[in-house]
Amino acid sequence: MSQAHAEGWLEPPDDAPEPLDVLFVLPMLGVFGGVAAVLETANALILEGVRAGVAVLEDISPEIDLELFFRPVRLPAGRLASDLPPCRVLVATAYQTSPLVASAALEHPGTRTAYYVQDYEGWFGGESPEYVARTYDLVPRMTTVTSWLADEIEKRHGHRPTPVPISADPETFYPRRRDEKGGKVRVAAMLRWEERRGGKYLLPALAKAAKNPRVEVVLFGSQDVPQDAEPFPHRHAGVLSRDDVDRPEELRDAVPGEDPGVAKLLGTVDVVVDPSVFQGFGLVGLEGMASGAACVLTESGGIREYAVHGDNALIVPTRDSAALAEAVLALVEDDALRERLAKAGLETARRFTWKKTACRYREFLESLPPADEPTRRERAALELLYLELTRQTKGHAALEHEIASLRGTLHSIYRSTVWRALSPYWKAKAKFLKR
Repeated sequence: MSQAHAEGWLEPPDDAPEPLDVLFVLPMLGVFGGVAAVLETANALILEGVRAGVAVLEDISPEIDLELFFRPVRLPAGRLASDLPPCRVLVATAYQTSPLVASAALEHPGTRTAYYVQDYEGWFGGESPEYVARTYDLVPRMTTVTSWLADEIEKRHGHRPTPVPISADPETFYPRRRDEKGGKVRVAAMLRWEERRGGKYLLPALAKAAKNPRVEVVLFGSQDVPQDAEPFPHRHAGVLSRDDVDRPEELRDAVPGEDPGVAKLLGTVDVVVDPSVFQGFGLVGLEGMASGAACVLTESGGIREYAVHGDNALIVPTRDSAALAEAVLALVEDDALRERLAKAGLETARRFTWKKTACRYREFLESLPPADEPTRRERAALELLYLELTRQTKGHAALEHEIASLRGTLHSIYRSTVWRALSPYWKAKAKFLKR
């Protein structure tokens, strides 16, 4: 791309407020991988000279532990069209935002639209594949985080998205000092109970693997091990942010000698397991590779972007606890295999950077044609859709405010000294009652 072309992209029109080059519209903020990917993409674009921003369709929302090079704009859905900051491209980031983005762009002539797709949303969430497909029709110019996801959307809906892979952020996820573990092999997994995350297949696999005396299991995430699950020795590090150093005292020995952020946890383990049934990318696997661990992954779609069985990971069928356990034990019992896969995985992860993501996304932005001029009938339909959607969201405003407030209160309790002091008591009591 020539310098003149680059400057032409960045220069605002004469006699107009300086617009953003791209504005991503998030339905919410929170400790979610999809949200973090959008924020990281905006950060990376800014570092490449693109004026990027994010609008969040919530008045009140918890912040996430991520350094931002911009200030998110908070706009309730009902004010997105009227209060939209000047921008050249408005980007939907979830099926909930696609109709709002398409409608809001009508009120700002010349604003182009795009769709940042991270997963096949029709397979989970509150709406059907048919509903989600209509949102693709509203905003048909899309990027996806993997070629696999682009292929699925083209095959099912006729739109060909542009693949723009994301990154595990090698500045955050990298191998760290590994304490002497007395010959133990530390195995880590995130415990998630959504059907697509494969949690019910993970625990039987870990229970079987943990019978090997060399295995040391560390779990993390917001979910606890169910009481009816087969018991096995493990430690649970709880909810971890990327580099969170504030964890209840009784969990500090989950990874002795290390601070408890996800990156620091993964940087000290030998094996990372992701049992997901399907996923658009599978960031946990790439983060594990970037952290220097050997990975056991499932044939869940998006991991094809970076994982190759026997080359840089072990890949097993989905919904197969026995295969998961067998793969974990293969890495535990074969030190040479584990080290070879870990080395190859690290080399793979280093090829995925946010700079590459930003460069590819910028090329996508520059390839977008001028905004379509809607017919009178199309404009009327979109305006009615916008009114209907924002009428529904207004009814939830008070509830969202209350939920956000309660979430903040619970977070404060969880981090409080009193909670830390009493947590061992409640755990001991729960074990006693279970007997």
